[in-house]
Amino acid sequence: MSSPDTKRVWLDRNLGATRAATSRQDSASYGDLYQWRRPSTGHEKRNSGIITSRSPSPDIKGAGNLFISGSYSSNTTDWVVQVGVDEDGKLREAA
Repeated sequence: MSSPDTKRVWLDRNLGATRAATSRQDSASYGDLYQWRRPSTGHEKRNSGIITSRSPSPDIKGAGNLFISGSYSSNTTDWVVQVGVDEDGKLREAA
């Protein structure tokens, strides 16, 4: 859609949504869920399963198409178990 004020073109829906929102409760407009630096494996779909443990490595193969959810006792919200591993995201970019 084009903004009459800025003259810029914007998406009219969330990534993965099947349509633009018709109301706040319009679930078809919610779109996909994404986790930082994870490639599309199916985890981003709203009907994917979930696991509550973090991945043992940044290549995410252990979690497959499952969305990683849960609260962690460490000071990180990263989905990788090893603190200090892949801090710059290079390993996840390569995966």
